[in-house]
Amino acid sequence: MGQSITNPSPSARGELQLKSGIIAHTVPCLGVSVYAGTLDELWKSMDRYQELPESRPNVLISFSSAHGFVEAQRRSDFKKVLERFDVNIPDGKPLAWLGFLKGKYVKQIRSEDFFEDFCSRRYSESKKHFLCGGKEGVVQRVRKTMEKKCVGLQISGHTPPFCSLEDFDYADIARKIEESGSIFVWISLGTPKQEVFAERLSVHLRGKVILTVGALFSTLAGQQGQAPKIFIRTGTEWLFRLFREPKRLLKRYAYVIPMFFFYMIKSLIVSSRT
Repeated sequence: MGQSITNPSPSARGELQLKSGIIAHTVPCLGVSVYAGTLDELWKSMDRYQELPESRPNVLISFSSAHGFVEAQRRSDFKKVLERFDVNIPDGKPLAWLGFLKGKYVKQIRSEDFFEDFCSRRYSESKKHFLCGGKEGVVQRVRKTMEKKCVGLQISGHTPPFCSLEDFDYADIARKIEESGSIFVWISLGTPKQEVFAERLSVHLRGKVILTVGALFSTLAGQQGQAPKIFIRTGTEWLFRLFREPKRLLKRYAYVIPMFFFYMIKSLIVSSRT
């Protein structure tokens, strides 16, 4: 699960050889390594991973946002969880901005774009998938949408999120995943719950690609509409979501957005002094 550095690249992007076999270009953002490569580079690493024996370690991939990184600054235990993920992909634009301001190349890769690319590469045809998250009716819509978008996709099971992190039976969920023959495990429980859930579940699994994908299930189920491209390009997708769900999101964004910029400015000041 954690990172093991061997032969780091001298380039601006650090090249890490992870225990899972994944090679990832990363840069430090607020004390956590953030993926700084392209989708093509990620898929090449994934292809190499699939060639490893079935006893290979799991790969833990998080689609990270400003919310998650603010939580990581507040809670050292959660920061350690993110640090133990193999790849933290910048799902939100602010993480890409921070990398840019530090003189590094960091490209935003939204979980929705990753899924579309995943389907277009027909990467899903020979692998089975397991879904974690979403209410019963929602997960059925997610399953239908995923199978429609990805021809040949095999979703072999799912589990609902109706309990606290302490009440999940991780061993039982892992047993269901193993019995289903799934390789990819998609988790959509919201940050920070989904990352903690993923790490605890991974203890009982081997040779799986475990992805925490934020609001992807809500988007695929039609609960959360896709923001217009202008919002995505300008990093104001949060504003589009706020307009749609002000009661649910206003309190969160009123805290997360200013705190992220506070931590970002603080990090830039510290970097300038070293």
